[in-house]
Amino acid sequence: MNAFRIAVLLSAFAVSATFAEETNTLPTTITVDGITYSNVTWHAVTPATVSIFHQSGAASIPLEKLPPQLQERFGYDPQKAAEYRAQQSALAQQRMADAQSQQEEAHRQAVERQYEPAAIDLVSSNTYWNLLNEDQRHMVQSTGRQFRSFFDARTFDGWSDNKRATLERRSIDTLKGPRATDYYKAISTLAALHSTNALPALREMAFNLRAEDNRDRWMAVRAMGVIGDKSVVPEMIHLLYHRNLDTRWWAQISLVELTGQNFGKDWNAWGKWWNSQHGQPPFNPAIIRWWSGQAEPAELAHSFDESDRRYFQKLSNQQPE
Repeated sequence: MNAFRIAVLLSAFAVSATFAEETNTLPTTITVDGITYSNVTWHAVTPATVSIFHQSGAASIPLEKLPPQLQERFGYDPQKAAEYRAQQSALAQQRMADAQSQQEEAHRQAVERQYEPAAIDLVSSNTYWNLLNEDQRHMVQSTGRQFRSFFDARTFDGWSDNKRATLERRSIDTLKGPRATDYYKAISTLAALHSTNALPALREMAFNLRAEDNRDRWMAVRAMGVIGDKSVVPEMIHLLYHRNLDTRWWAQISLVELTGQNFGKDWNAWGKWWNSQHGQPPFNPAIIRWWSGQAEPAELAHSFDESDRRYFQKLSNQQPE
């Protein structure tokens, strides 16, 4: 045994002996609030309490409840005790707040993981998911919650070409109507199949000027983003100012998927970028009049700000518990 270890052990023995000598002078039986503690050994002292072990277990005793001679022995000061308790209370509250914050963060991450598959079948790699801004991600997650049963998450690994082709034909045929559950599921299945043969029907759904229910419109926009044919980009840019909120936000998200860029709702920036890349077909900046009440071009960019703000505030309030 080296000299250093011997010195440490001797020091420990000395501390233990000193503590034993001190506690030997303290009572081994004490009554506090009508409770008698026997075979008491005295341990840690704070400005407000002293901890003991006794015949039946352990206890923490407030110093103010001890006899005066023991209060003096333990250096009891009412002001210091009050300050100590206030500090401990503040620390406890901070720990609770930290724990709650950790739980909320864990919940947020769990929710994001739960609905991220809806994003990943949309954006075929995490690279594109990371390009989405916060509101775009909220839209993906909200869609996942509301329309999960419509989305086809299959990869079709192991399917023969003939089996895939049969499903593709049947799904395209389903797009002829009626607009029932199978109709909407077929849009998602064609996206999962990456069916370029479905593009004519999907483009008709997405880019027609008819005033109608827009569920198939935004689903078609979403599907074209997954399919990945960039020829739809110029027309899709014009959907960024469509009156239907789901349509214009899914146009943003699908454009990110198709291009690896993110200009948000700024259709002018999207169009300039596309033409600067010599994308084909080129983007025509002439504004499309999607509906009769559409704002004039100078005001169009800000005409949806308030409705978008209310929508995402509502989404925030509806996050799962």
